[in-house]
Amino acid sequence: MKRLIIADTGPLIIFAKSARLSMLSEMTSQILVTNTVMHECTDDTNKPGTNLILKAFEDQTLTLIDDVELNEALNKTLLDDGEKSAIALAMHMNDQKPSILIDEVRGRNVAKKNGLIVIGSAGILIAAKKMGLIQNVEQIIIEWQSLGYFVSQPLIEEVLIKAGERNTPRP
Repeated sequence: MKRLIIADTGPLIIFAKSARLSMLSEMTSQILVTNTVMHECTDDTNKPGTNLILKAFEDQTLTLIDDVELNEALNKTLLDDGEKSAIALAMHMNDQKPSILIDEVRGRNVAKKNGLIVIGSAGILIAAKKMGLIQNVEQIIIEWQSLGYFVSQPLIEEVLIKAGERNTPRP
């Protein structure tokens, strides 16, 4: 069953920069993006990936949705505005059991503390491989790193083991 995804800025940017927004949409029933996240992704049209994100809104790969009001506790967190808006929307829509696509550790922790289903960009790659949409997770992670996206070495090792591309972590 394909899931409803509420996306944060970082994952949208890296999927766009690596021309994989269409793969992401194949895996989901719908990708919702708050106004705040959309502006974080697209305000600077000179940044790589921006035009692909704008096109994804035009062709309805991404669905723009109004921000919902932040509760006081969420508003006091040290998260950026995009993370706050994505988490607030996921909390608001929790009866529909959306997944929140978020990579930043603090944001993931806040989302989990609020009972949300959290998935990261690397988790999407594992799922895409299991669905046969990609053949090799490691190549994509290397590409993402070349595009300036940070993925810690321990996370890379964990993801490659889960994707069946490593048996044990490298020393």
